[in-house]
Amino acid sequence: MGAKVTGTDIADDAIDIARGLATELDLDANFVQANLYDLPKVLDGQFDMVFTGYGTLSFLPDIAGWAKIAAQYVKPGGTLTIVEIHPILTLFGDVDGELRVARSLFQSRDVHHEMSATYADRIEDEVEVETHSIYGWRWTIEEVLNSLIDAGLTIERVREVPYDARQRLPLMVPDGDHNWRIQGDPIPLSFACVARK
Repeated sequence: MGAKVTGTDIADDAIDIARGLATELDLDANFVQANLYDLPKVLDGQFDMVFTGYGTLSFLPDIAGWAKIAAQYVKPGGTLTIVEIHPILTLFGDVDGELRVARSLFQSRDVHHEMSATYADRIEDEVEVETHSIYGWRWTIEEVLNSLIDAGLTIERVREVPYDARQRLPLMVPDGDHNWRIQGDPIPLSFACVARK
């Protein structure tokens, strides 16, 4: 006996891989391919828990729209949980092994850059792929939390931590607990939030 899971992604390939893994592991899981903002057209129901993980929010152009849709899927008494890259981390760059402020969180909110690797590659083993454009958005903690409040959720807990699930800057080092840190823990690298309906 376990949880029945429904997952969503915009990418067909991600859904195909998820379905294959669910079949291989005999999991009770349903996967829906859709643009998040179109999800209410293709997915009905409410859930005890809605989860948004690392790197999701930076791909969303409308944080308030995301929060309304996410809240719609939370059952009364249920929770929405976010575990995400801290917006502070997106401001910094690694310059000669030192952490330096490279950009403003409040200017140039939309992000565009060219990549010849995937967003999921680790720094030491990036695989060369055809150069492609990546578009994203920087959201402040304030914008994320207020979007949840405006969508009718109650913030129960917020946590900021000095580690991340992957190496996002060359100066980050493994901490022995399957996470990555910057020596001395100078800034938060991830945050988590639990909101209840």
